[in-house]
Parts: sequence; C-alpha cells; structure tokens
Amino acid sequence: MKEKTTNKIIILLSILSIFFFLIGFISGGSLFSLNQSRSNDTSVSFSSNVSLMSSPSLSKLLSVTPKVKVDSVGLYRRNNIVLRVSKSNNIDSRVYYFGSILEQDDKIVMGDWNGDGVSTPGIYRNGNFYFVESYPADNIISEEDVSTMIFGNPNTYYVPIAGDWDGDTKDSLGLYKPDTGEFFLTDIIASDRIVDQATYIVVIGSGAINKIPISGDWDGDGRDSIGYYDSSNGKVYLKNDVTSGLADMYYDVTTYGNVVLDKNNIKIISGDWSNQGFDVPGVYDITTSTFFLRYNHGFSLINYFFTYGDPRIDQYSVPIAGTWVKVIDPINLY
Repeated sequence: MKEKTTNKIIILLSILSIFFFLIGFISGGSLFSLNQSRSNDTSVSFSSNVSLMSSPSLSKLLSVTPKVKVDSVGLYRRNNIVLRVSKSNNIDSRVYYFGSILEQDDKIVMGDWNGDGVSTPGIYRNGNFYFVESYPADNIISEEDVSTMIFGNPNTYYVPIAGDWDGDTKDSLGLYKPDTGEFFLTDIIASDRIVDQATYIVVIGSGAINKIPISGDWDGDGRDSIGYYDSSNGKVYLKNDVTSGLADMYYDVTTYGNVVLDKNNIKIISGDWSNQGFDVPGVYDITTSTFFLRYNHGFSLINYFFTYGDPRIDQYSVPIAGTWVKVIDPINLY
C-alpha cells in the first residue's frame, strides 16, 4: 500500500513539474532565462534576464519558418570587400576583389539589385552606376560582371544609397546631395538604362545639409526609406516613407547604457540584425574596429557587439551591411 501511495505521489509531482514548465515556457516568465550571449566570441549581450520567448535566437526556433533572413556586416577596403557571413565568429568571411574596375573617387553601395535575396556591390561614378547582380566564382569582380545604368548629373557630388523604395523586393539607387540636403531616389534598376528623372525627391525637415545619409525599412512596412546621421549631436533622423517632411523618429546612437562612443569616430550602417522585420541603424567605431548593433529603435542597451577588422587600417575602410547569404540557420544567428 505504501509503495502504491509513493508511486502516486511521484506521478503527481511529475505532472506538476511538467505543468509549471509549460506555464513558464508559454508566458515567457523567469523560470527559464538567459543572462549571456549564445556566441563564444566577443559578441556579448548587455541585456540580462532575457526570457526564453523574447530571446531573438531561440524564438526563431519556435517559428513555423525553418529558415530566416538576417543582415550582417562587412568592410570595403578600397580594392576588396570583406563580408562577415557568420554571426558568431570572424573566421567565416568572404573576400571579393574588384580587379581593375575601380577608379579613385568611386563610391560603393550594397544592395539586392535583382531580388534574389543576396546583397551585392554597386559602384557609383560621376552619373554612372555599375552594379553586380551575383558574385563571380573566382571572387574577382571584373567588367564582365557588372551592369551599367545612368542616373544623376555628371560633375555633381552625390553620396549613393540603396533601398527598395517601392516594395518590389529589388533594391534600386538613391543619391543624396549634401549641399542641398536632397535625396533623389529611383525605382528603376536595369542594365543599359538612362534614368533622367528621379521617382522621388525627398527633403527631411528643413534640409539635411552635409549629413551622413542612411536607408532602411525602419517601420517594417516592406519599403525602404531614408534617414541621416548628424555627427554634431550623435543622432539619427529617420523617415518612414519617401515623402518630404519631418523625421518620424530620432535618437542618439552614441550612447548604449554605460558605453559612450565618440560621435566623430563612428560610421553608420543599417540592417535587420535579429530578423525582426525592420531595420535599425548600427555603429562602427573606427578607433577599435568594433560594430555595435541593437535590435530596436531608440535609447537601449547594446544587444550585440564584436570587433571586425584592424583599427590600424580599417579606420579608413567603409563599413557595409547586407544579406550575404540567402538563408541562415536560426540556431547560428547569435
């Protein structure tokens, strides 16, 4: 009799254990929490006591979609681009060389020009845009690998940006004119085309004169829009659409909790770092070759940071961001 009673108690305790496990799992409570990053390199999350359901990496495992798309970073080093493919280490990188196609004042911009889910380089030169739709097998980008489009006035200084302005899954070109603060955007991306008129001409506020332009899908509506970084105050100003007007949001990108970066020693990128469906600006500190990424807009702690590059040479490099591979296994995101 005592043995049967004991067995009943054990079964009851087991059922209760399973019950409380499920309650903690479903509610995202503190029964099972994480207080450190899943990666083993210098990528450390400052957010403590992150619940299981809110963890970006583990929540992807519970998704009905087995594969996800996530942006990563890289560096443009004048004669090549280095792409950080892995989210957990610097070893898994890809290097592509530009051969002899680059000229002194060329500007590089990354975009998905054909809608295949992979970001590739574009080269803007004095009104001519040369874009690569797929990476060559020999890792050397030559004239045979590029398509050409004409957009913008010759002998006019522009800073190129890229974005899917109309939501057709393809990125196209945008030009920022620093002396007027105007953004000239086109929906057209096609080889051997002369685009003599911008689809959108956008001004943020009273004019973002001599700022650092950025682009991204800030609100997750499936269309990219524009923004800029103001190095005088360390803030980004972001528009949720491609119409002129005041910025829809602005916030400081130099302060992350107790970490304060020099606003004059950082460069700005943007991407969807955690597969949340919207882009967020990221920061590259040229003095330490460190990327600082966070998953949400506004003031917040650093979600992810890591060193990539060599500050002795990469203070002159241009940080880039994009989707380097079509799909990434969710378990390797962070």
